[in-house]
Amino acid sequence: MNKILNVPYFSQRDNYRDSWRTCFSSAVAMALAYVKPNSISSDDEYLKKVFELGDTTEAWVHLEILRKEYDIKASFSQSANNKVLRDYIDNNIPIPCGILHKGARHEPRGGGHWLTVIGYEDDDSAPGGGWWVIHDPWGEISNDKGTYNNSPNQGKSEKYSYSLMNTRWTVDGASDGWAILFPLH
Repeated sequence: MNKILNVPYFSQRDNYRDSWRTCFSSAVAMALAYVKPNSISSDDEYLKKVFELGDTTEAWVHLEILRKEYDIKASFSQSANNKVLRDYIDNNIPIPCGILHKGARHEPRGGGHWLTVIGYEDDDSAPGGGWWVIHDPWGEISNDKGTYNNSPNQGKSEKYSYSLMNTRWTVDGASDGWAILFPLH
């Protein structure tokens, strides 16, 4: 099966400030722009609200802004899994996810990075049996090295294998993925 949502892409590289550390805000902004069309015109618009309240790295800041500014009662999960991703995509809701983006695939590490899952493609020939379709606000990750390809516009609709996400998102078990979960309809 395949399903890909037409989610707007926002690169964090052009953010008005702190572009190197605003992946969380850009990932949430992409989901917000899809779930509530015309609510924002760019991730900078959302990011300004984030910095007015707190810091881009704090989940509670995003939840509070989504609730107060956009009337969305989202939640922060540290127990999401592949079934959750598929259920949300099947219900037309993209999912911002926190991954470990540094280090080789057998030793992921780092302070974390946020991206937005916008779809999936089952493919028996792919590592892990398929692909998550991702909007990665920083670019395209190299799973082998934990580095990024930084050419312009990379990051939009990238295919990250189920294996890559299992390695970098659900690091210690099958159900320990970090995600911002917008309400299911």
